[in-house]
Amino acid sequence: MSRGEKLGLLTLVVGMVASLAWLVHPWYDATNDASMYILTARSLIEGDGYSMLGSAFRIRPPGFTALLAPLLALRGTDFYAFNLYVSAFGVAGVALLFVFVRARLGGVLAFLVCVVVWLNPGYQTLCNQTMSDVPGTALLVACLLLERWADRAPPGRARWKRNAVLGLVIGLCAYVRVATILLAPAIVAMRAVRRSTERASVETWKQLGAGACALVLAAVLVQVPWAVRNARVAPEPPVDQTLLYSYGTAMFHEDMGDPNSRALEWSEIFARFPLRGGQALSTLGMRMTDDVAGAAPVALFLLACVLIVLVKRRESNELFLLGTLLIISLYFGFADRLLLPIYVLALPAAAEVVRDVGNLVGRAFRGRARTQFGTVLAAAALVAVLVVDFAPRAHWESAQPRYELLERVTRRFEERLEPDAVLASTRAWHYAVLMERPVYALEFALRRDERPRSIEPILDKYGINTVIVTPTRARDQSTIRYLEGRYPSKKDPIAFVYRVR
Repeated sequence: MSRGEKLGLLTLVVGMVASLAWLVHPWYDATNDASMYILTARSLIEGDGYSMLGSAFRIRPPGFTALLAPLLALRGTDFYAFNLYVSAFGVAGVALLFVFVRARLGGVLAFLVCVVVWLNPGYQTLCNQTMSDVPGTALLVACLLLERWADRAPPGRARWKRNAVLGLVIGLCAYVRVATILLAPAIVAMRAVRRSTERASVETWKQLGAGACALVLAAVLVQVPWAVRNARVAPEPPVDQTLLYSYGTAMFHEDMGDPNSRALEWSEIFARFPLRGGQALSTLGMRMTDDVAGAAPVALFLLACVLIVLVKRRESNELFLLGTLLIISLYFGFADRLLLPIYVLALPAAAEVVRDVGNLVGRAFRGRARTQFGTVLAAAALVAVLVVDFAPRAHWESAQPRYELLERVTRRFEERLEPDAVLASTRAWHYAVLMERPVYALEFALRRDERPRSIEPILDKYGINTVIVTPTRARDQSTIRYLEGRYPSKKDPIAFVYRVR
């Protein structure tokens, strides 16, 4: 790294850190996963293990919960601290991205790519959520840099050891974001492709095989304790406090919360492709923003650039990107945030292709000023993206009123509770986070049986004596109608509390 590039990296980091005062907000952007991470972190701190509502938690791996627990122990339920913490991972991820793409793009384009990513509205939205997406993306880029370190090892024992370290780190990072484990087969596959085009010797292939075994075995072995633990603590299906029983159940069964439900045919799984693939391409084409204009052409352009760079460089990150995109296109659900690592890796590929095409055009001219035409063209394109997409605080407009309403409703509930209240609600996690006490969910029983009386077995099972609902949520309406007249209540316009036992 040249002196100028080091200065560029320093400027980038200082600028990002300084901008946190303007970009980090103090509100809770309540998502389902965020609430689960906070609740499981509380359980860890309280000595109840990796659990939620007294039951072992199996859906998400414990990596991000373990990262969050020390901050929660130190600061309590401090949403500004949570948002600042995740944003710090965002700073680290963009700094690592600069180091990673600098070798491909040079310092100027790497700097601009990182500025575009940092100020992207979707990236900043996720930096202000207590979610694993931003930390997971930072760790993914760190793994890509570690892969380069492993590849630089001389043949022999040193290379085997470095590959084992790489596999170990990938396996550990998969505890934060499961998709990171896909990097291991992507690395092995692209190494094999490179060697096949180089007409490698038999000895080289043996070394490649040894390195691949070390990498994959280390990554898999790190994940074994999680799999064994989950098998030992598996609850009786169906689950009634989470939507999923496990990822596998959600992917391959009709009822996502019941592994005993009908197994889906492969045709049913592949039938998700048009919808999920379309959603993924739309989000990628919108560049993690709300700008739907021209989304399809942009998405196709980005994918074309990824394929071009994959053929040109034969490196693992583009193959990982495409593999992840394929899985998202077959996934049981969809969220824009799933595209974050894909966009972060596709943007440098697009910049590289634009630069290369510009350089081809520039070769038709003479003179030093025109030999850098590709770099200038790519820089101009990145600046244009930055200007068009610039709205890093766009999510504030929705995050603040949602949080203020949630906080107000929760406070009204608390004013009406009896001292011995054991609580349940339709969607309970967010209330549990703000009230800092267990709140059981009724929603998943209602999903299986839409008749409101299906909540009665849940009330009995967990000893629930109080149900809290709000008329501001449409999903609470049928529950309210069922409870009304059957049980005594305490109400105000936004908070209904029913004593059901």
